Amino acid sequence: MTRRIPRRALPHRGLVIVEPLHGAGAGGRAFGPPVTLGRALIADGLALRGSQYEQEAEVSAVVYCERAEFGADLPFPDSKVTLWAGQAGERWAMVKRSERYEHPQIADVVVLVLR
Repeated sequence: MTRRIPRRALPHRGLVIVEPLHGAGAGGRAFGPPVTLGRALIADGLALRGSQYEQEAEVSAVVYCERAEFGADLPFPDSKVTLWAGQAGERWAMVKRSERYEHPQIADVVVLVLR
């Protein structure tokens, strides 16, 4: 039995919702049922992209959580993630990369890199 990640390391409770990508077709992307992460750490950022005449904001965030939050399947790239759910700064981004890190003494960590 592995120990859970300490509570202070994953301080954000219920603020991340992941809609896993199930496929894409002529009608666009199809997402599965949303999964609300009970505990996570959000490292959030915004950047401006473009020229001085045409700029747009670009979300760049990283979400850390326990693998047990997802069950058997990790979210694929292009899954939809809502950050700060229910808060004033709520927004969504797409998964650019998902990574899993295994540890022999504590729970496995999932890292979702967003764009």
